[in-house]
Amino acid sequence: MAANGEVFPELTPAQLNAAIALASGATHDEAVEASGISSRTLSRLKNEDGFRLAVRLILRERYGASVAAMVAAMQAATATLLAIATDQNAPATARVSASRAILEAGLKAYGQMELEQRVEALEAVLNVK
Repeated sequence: MAANGEVFPELTPAQLNAAIALASGATHDEAVEASGISSRTLSRLKNEDGFRLAVRLILRERYGASVAAMVAAMQAATATLLAIATDQNAPATARVSASRAILEAGLKAYGQMELEQRVEALEAVLNVK
């Protein structure tokens, strides 16, 4: 997202800063301070569809970045669990626990992926965007 507001041309730089602050978890007063707009203006903005959409999109972008970081950490955690599960020198209880964690997470991920595919197929049939 461009910091100059190119993604949200209807927002002034100060309004964009307020949206970014709110999407980052700032309180109303913190967003006012970060953006330099008045409390009353921010209250009004919070009721405008365009501003609320901007906050949601910024939040989604931040959430996506967090999910990407978690996926990277999950890969490392999976490698660690696999190393424990296959280490013949590790206690049997540790190998079983690691194997169980891999199986449970794998089955849950597979189920989620299946559900997503089914929803996408239904949306395609219903022409939902």
